Amino acid sequence: MIEPAGTIKIFVRKPLLPAIIISKNELIPCTDMQTLVVGLMKAEPEGLHIHVVDSAGAEFWFVPEQRILAPGFTFRKWTKIRLINLVNGSSNTKRLGVRCSTKGLSNRRFAGVMELMIALLISPAGRENEGRR
Repeated sequence: MIEPAGTIKIFVRKPLLPAIIISKNELIPCTDMQTLVVGLMKAEPEGLHIHVVDSAGAEFWFVPEQRILAPGFTFRKWTKIRLINLVNGSSNTKRLGVRCSTKGLSNRRFAGVMELMIALLISPAGRENEGRR
Protein backbone atom coordinates (compact mmCIF):
# COMPACT_ATOMS: atom_id res chain seq x y z
CA MET A 1 0.00 0.00 0.00
CA ILE A 2 1.47 3.36 -1.03
CA GLU A 3 0.70 6.37 1.15
CA PRO A 4 0.93 10.04 0.20
CA ALA A 5 4.16 11.69 1.35
CA GLY A 6 2.37 13.99 3.81
CA THR A 7 0.46 11.39 5.80
CA ILE A 8 1.13 9.66 9.09
CA LYS A 9 -0.44 6.75 10.93
CA ILE A 10 -1.83 7.45 14.39
CA PHE A 11 -1.78 4.60 16.90
CA VAL A 12 -4.30 4.54 19.81
CA ARG A 13 -5.26 8.25 19.85
CA LYS A 14 -4.40 11.67 18.42
CA PRO A 15 -2.57 14.24 20.53
CA LEU A 16 -4.70 17.05 21.92
CA LEU A 17 -3.80 20.25 20.10
CA PRO A 18 -2.03 22.61 20.39
CA ALA A 19 1.16 20.60 20.77
CA ILE A 20 4.93 21.07 20.58
CA ILE A 21 7.26 18.87 18.53
CA ILE A 22 10.69 18.43 20.13
CA SER A 23 13.09 18.31 17.20
CA LYS A 24 16.87 17.94 17.43
CA ASN A 25 17.50 21.59 16.53
CA GLU A 26 14.33 23.42 17.58
CA LEU A 27 10.82 23.26 18.99
CA ILE A 28 8.02 23.23 16.43
CA PRO A 29 4.64 24.62 17.57
CA CYS A 30 1.53 22.92 16.14
CA THR A 31 -1.94 24.40 16.33
CA ASP A 32 -3.78 21.94 14.06
CA MET A 33 -3.30 18.50 12.49
CA GLN A 34 -1.89 19.94 9.27
CA THR A 35 0.90 21.82 11.05
CA LEU A 36 1.53 18.72 13.19
CA VAL A 37 2.01 16.48 10.13
CA VAL A 38 4.18 19.06 8.33
CA GLY A 39 6.24 19.60 11.49
CA LEU A 40 6.77 15.88 12.02
CA MET A 41 7.93 15.46 8.43
CA LYS A 42 10.53 18.24 8.73
CA ALA A 43 11.67 17.52 12.32
CA GLU A 44 15.02 15.86 12.96
CA PRO A 45 14.95 13.03 15.52
CA GLU A 46 17.21 12.92 18.57
CA GLY A 47 17.73 9.18 18.52
CA LEU A 48 15.18 6.76 17.11
CA HIS A 49 12.06 8.90 17.40
CA ILE A 50 10.70 12.44 17.70
CA HIS A 51 8.89 13.52 20.86
CA VAL A 52 5.61 15.47 20.85
CA VAL A 53 3.96 17.00 23.94
CA ASP A 54 0.23 17.68 23.68
CA SER A 55 -1.92 20.18 25.56
CA ALA A 56 -2.91 17.55 28.15
CA GLY A 57 0.74 16.95 29.06
CA ALA A 58 0.90 13.56 27.34
CA GLU A 59 4.04 12.63 25.44
CA PHE A 60 3.84 11.03 22.01
CA TRP A 61 6.57 9.41 19.94
CA PHE A 62 6.85 9.67 16.17
CA VAL A 63 8.90 7.03 14.34
CA PRO A 64 9.94 8.66 11.03
CA GLU A 65 10.79 5.41 9.20
CA GLN A 66 7.28 4.01 9.70
CA ARG A 67 5.55 7.41 9.99
CA ILE A 68 3.71 6.25 13.11
CA LEU A 69 2.65 8.59 15.94
CA ALA A 70 1.81 6.84 19.23
CA PRO A 71 1.55 7.75 22.90
CA GLY A 72 4.88 7.45 24.71
CA PHE A 73 5.25 4.98 27.52
CA THR A 74 8.12 6.23 29.70
CA PHE A 75 6.79 9.42 31.33
CA ARG A 76 3.38 9.67 32.90
CA LYS A 77 2.61 13.33 32.23
CA TRP A 78 4.63 16.43 31.59
CA THR A 79 4.52 19.07 34.31
CA LYS A 80 4.03 22.79 33.70
CA ILE A 81 7.53 23.59 34.99
CA ARG A 82 9.10 20.93 32.76
CA LEU A 83 7.33 22.40 29.71
CA ILE A 84 8.46 25.94 30.55
CA ASN A 85 12.05 24.76 31.13
CA LEU A 86 11.97 22.99 27.76
CA VAL A 87 10.83 26.15 25.97
CA ASN A 88 13.21 28.43 27.90
CA GLY A 89 16.15 26.16 27.06
CA SER A 90 15.29 25.83 23.38
CA SER A 91 17.17 27.36 20.49
CA ASN A 92 13.93 29.16 19.53
CA THR A 93 13.80 31.32 22.67
CA LYS A 94 17.58 31.79 22.75
CA ARG A 95 17.41 33.13 19.18
CA LEU A 96 14.55 35.47 20.18
CA GLY A 97 16.18 36.48 23.46
CA VAL A 98 13.02 35.80 25.49
CA ARG A 99 12.19 33.66 28.51
CA CYS A 100 8.93 32.65 30.12
CA SER A 101 8.49 33.14 33.87
CA THR A 102 7.60 30.22 36.11
CA LYS A 103 5.67 32.47 38.51
CA GLY A 104 1.92 32.06 38.80
CA LEU A 105 1.87 28.49 37.52
CA SER A 106 -0.47 27.24 40.22
CA ASN A 107 -3.24 29.47 38.80
CA ARG A 108 -3.03 27.95 35.31
CA ARG A 109 -3.94 24.59 33.89
CA PHE A 110 -1.43 22.72 31.74
CA ALA A 111 -3.42 23.56 28.58
CA GLY A 112 -3.21 27.28 29.43
CA VAL A 113 0.57 27.06 29.88
CA MET A 114 0.82 25.17 26.57
CA GLU A 115 -1.12 27.96 24.82
CA LEU A 116 1.30 30.54 26.26
CA MET A 117 4.30 28.52 25.06
CA ILE A 118 2.79 28.14 21.57
CA ALA A 119 2.14 31.89 21.43
CA LEU A 120 5.75 32.55 22.45
CA LEU A 121 7.10 30.17 19.80
CA ILE A 122 4.96 31.62 16.97
CA SER A 123 5.30 35.26 17.97
CA PRO A 124 5.94 37.81 15.17
CA ALA A 125 9.57 38.10 16.32
CA GLY A 126 9.94 34.33 15.90
CA ARG A 127 8.56 34.41 12.38
CA GLU A 128 10.86 37.29 11.42
CA ASN A 129 13.87 35.29 12.62
CA GLU A 130 12.73 32.15 10.76
CA GLY A 131 13.28 33.96 7.45
CA ARG A 132 16.88 34.82 8.40
CA ARG A 133 18.05 31.22 8.94
